[in-house]
Amino acid sequence: MNEHAPRISIAMATYNGARHIREQLDSLSAQTLAPYELVVTDDGSTDATLEIVADFASIAPFPVHIHRNEKRLGFADNFLYAASLCGGEFIAFCDQDDVWMAEKLATCASAFADPDVLLVMHAARVTGPDLTPTGQFYPDIKKRRTFRALLGNIWQTVPGFAIVCRSSLLGLVDSNLRPFNFFEDPRKKIPTGHDAWVFFLSQSLGKTVFVEVPLAKYRVHGANTEGPPKPVSLRENLALSYRTNTARYANLVTISKQHVTVLTAIERNPSIPSEFRLRAECARRYWERQERDLGRRAILYANSSTFARLRSFITLLAGGAYRPSERGGFGLRGLAKDLVTFGLFWQRLKGESSTEAKNMDRSS
Repeated sequence: MNEHAPRISIAMATYNGARHIREQLDSLSAQTLAPYELVVTDDGSTDATLEIVADFASIAPFPVHIHRNEKRLGFADNFLYAASLCGGEFIAFCDQDDVWMAEKLATCASAFADPDVLLVMHAARVTGPDLTPTGQFYPDIKKRRTFRALLGNIWQTVPGFAIVCRSSLLGLVDSNLRPFNFFEDPRKKIPTGHDAWVFFLSQSLGKTVFVEVPLAKYRVHGANTEGPPKPVSLRENLALSYRTNTARYANLVTISKQHVTVLTAIERNPSIPSEFRLRAECARRYWERQERDLGRRAILYANSSTFARLRSFITLLAGGAYRPSERGGFGLRGLAKDLVTFGLFWQRLKGESSTEAKNMDRSS
């Protein structure tokens, strides 16, 4: 291995993956930039997964470290455990059932020439069980873009198999502090995935690069832990947006509070470089604003008084909460939604008042 080449460790979490894992392992061997190592943490497979990995390790052109977990960790914690055992400067998360393009690691590595880049996410082709393309891309990245901290879509879905990040990112804060999964009911207290966790840290503390080149085949076979989002039309997307209710916004308020807790921990840790502590301070203020604005927005959809709703809307409008979504705001679509919602509520209230007045007239 070239001693000057980027050292990218591959973190693979396995569980009963015997059916497809060999194809994935072979694609790792075919990388134009050789991996620094492969770390496999198995979560108690009962099939031939570990035997296949051990056979591959005997011929692999790079070190392969195999660990069998003493107890089941679950999907996200198993990946984070694998990452904690990696010794490379960068970490590529690897699902057991996909296939990587030969230039994946080399393409992602080139983006890290900028020391402020903390994470790279690339596009991928969605395939069926036999790797036949479905025509869908996930992530579906249209063009290469680089976002500075606190810019971009902060709530987007992030698939781990398409991520390469700096290993130092995971050492900034205890992963046990990671927030709840914002797609789940917060009362379930399900921690967010390893992928959403590192994406949040990258978006908060440095640059994130999106690569439009499909660098993996994402195999969908019916037994995936998670699958790609189903394609939806603009009308369906708008309908889904308008069905978002108070509980959803209250959930996002909870997540924002937890983000503040994480960033405060980084900000107050004297062992962390001052540059990251300053970035954490800026990001903490950003998420405090998210918490405040989402809380106000929840009032618009709650069973609150007219005055409370009107005051909340005016405060959001005056405070710039409807700035572009890439700058952390609700955007013009959010403004339109809130205007319609408030208008419908106002019309309903006027109708109820009119009916009440007519009933009083009749009774008198």
